[in-house]
Amino acid sequence: HEITGRAPGRRTYREVAALGLALVLAGALRRRGTRRLRAAFLLAVVGVFGVWLNVQYSMVQLHAALHPPWARPELSLGFILLAGVPLYVLLFGNMYCGWLCPFGALQELVGELRPARWVTEPGMTARRWARYVKFFLLFLAVMLWAFRPDAALYETDPLTGFFDRSWGRLFTAGAAILALSFFFRRFWCRYLCPVGAFLSLLGSVHVFRRFWPPVVPPWCDLGVRSQADLDCLSCNRCRHVSGPPPGGRR
Repeated sequence: HEITGRAPGRRTYREVAALGLALVLAGALRRRGTRRLRAAFLLAVVGVFGVWLNVQYSMVQLHAALHPPWARPELSLGFILLAGVPLYVLLFGNMYCGWLCPFGALQELVGELRPARWVTEPGMTARRWARYVKFFLLFLAVMLWAFRPDAALYETDPLTGFFDRSWGRLFTAGAAILALSFFFRRFWCRYLCPVGAFLSLLGSVHVFRRFWPPVVPPWCDLGVRSQADLDCLSCNRCRHVSGPPPGGRR
């Protein structure tokens, strides 16, 4: 989770190039991709940015974003995450959470394993209230950092430790979240992730919204209710659904 530090080397350029390519491919698939291509892309994101590089936008970058200026910014994957991801989200909507977060991608892939006949999602009322928890957690984090800027909240964020091969408590927490995601699609993303809440607020700006295919809220299986819903991940899943809307919603 390096943000600044060593001078860029050959490996750093490869890492930055990999992230840049992923950003471009995510945009292309958002416009023209299929559900199978999306699944393949998410699997690649888990492998490259999770298992191999172990980098993702987490409480580390969120803390740094809320405490500028940044000392000696240098070309690194960590700094590109810090500065580039919020800019990308401001311009194109919250596509980072929907396409490029390895832990989010892994949750979605686990959820796809659930048989379609199993109806385990909570009702719309429960989802409507539960979705605000992550914004409340973001508010608490900001308030804590306002009084204690050195508070290491990333030690409680599974995004910072699930892929680091330490097999510690963050891995255990992440494994439990993945188990829940089998029954409740993208459980952490939708209900508990303060980082996702922050990016959702930025994504509401979505400067280039009119150039992207419109979402279809009635067919969203993640609970999005309108075109401007903060929870929309620009995942394009709603555009590849046949039959009646999920849960019979109209």
